[in-house]
Amino acid sequence: MRTLAEQRGVEIEICVDPRNPDIVMTGLPAVVYDMIAPITEVINKAQQNEFNRNAALLKQNTVQWSYQDDDGLWVEFDVEINQVVIIYVIKTQFSNLCL
Repeated sequence: MRTLAEQRGVEIEICVDPRNPDIVMTGLPAVVYDMIAPITEVINKAQQNEFNRNAALLKQNTVQWSYQDDDGLWVEFDVEINQVVIIYVIKTQFSNLCL
């Protein structure tokens, strides 16, 4: 599905300054308005991914799960898998606790 901007052949300019949290979009008002929702969605997904990654790193500093490979060596799970294991253990082992 093409956006209103693509349909009209109109361009908008998006400026992001790393020193300033504001995002500036310039263009025709209707086109800029049409692009606000998709841009906001992309930003929200990026922020959620960063939050999840940071949460996984914090949990990894507390508990690090590992597995034994075919050679008998212990190998640590990566950050994302480690977080999944932690959540699974909490849900299965402590599901009867009321916190």
